[in-house]
Amino acid sequence: MLKSKEQYLELIKELGKLQEGERNEVIRHLCKTDIYFLSFFVLDQEFYYNDFAFNFCKKISENPWQLWLVARGHLKSLTITVAHNIQLILNNPDIAIAIPSYNMKTAKSFVRQIKIILESNALLQALFPDILYSNPSTQSPKWSEQEGLVVKRKTTRKEPTVMGFGLVDGQATGYHFDVLSFDDVVTQDSVTSPEMIQ
Repeated sequence: MLKSKEQYLELIKELGKLQEGERNEVIRHLCKTDIYFLSFFVLDQEFYYNDFAFNFCKKISENPWQLWLVARGHLKSLTITVAHNIQLILNNPDIAIAIPSYNMKTAKSFVRQIKIILESNALLQALFPDILYSNPSTQSPKWSEQEGLVVKRKTTRKEPTVMGFGLVDGQATGYHFDVLSFDDVVTQDSVTSPEMIQ
């Protein structure tokens, strides 16, 4: 990551001066290595242009593989569950990512966010035609919130690239995922008795 959010505005200006092929290679590299660049510039999340978002992305890039306890509305799900998982896919399209949540409805909402981005972000599709389908709903072997999403792969593994499931309903059995990206596993409904709290 760069040292300040202001440097990203300068970077974007400099990228505009490059020839298209070179520019695309640089942007492709940044998508795979810089979570702030991916979130702010490629996923077009303009509200990331603030000190909190910049510092949060910096912390996540230093160590994404830990428990993050962050208040609601502070970009945890968008940055980790959505942007970071997309980054993992761009680095390894053969990966299998599970998103377990308290229930299936919540898990599917995260898969839906990733699905919408991968099927509608023209810049991502142009940068990664080796990984992303231009029309995944007809080209991908599996492309649904319920059964998961599959990008272009070299393997024929049964696990989808991304799949969500509920911890109290709709658990996935018989799958072997590379990454478990837990999000919203504790809700108001999950702490209604001493046994559930335990």
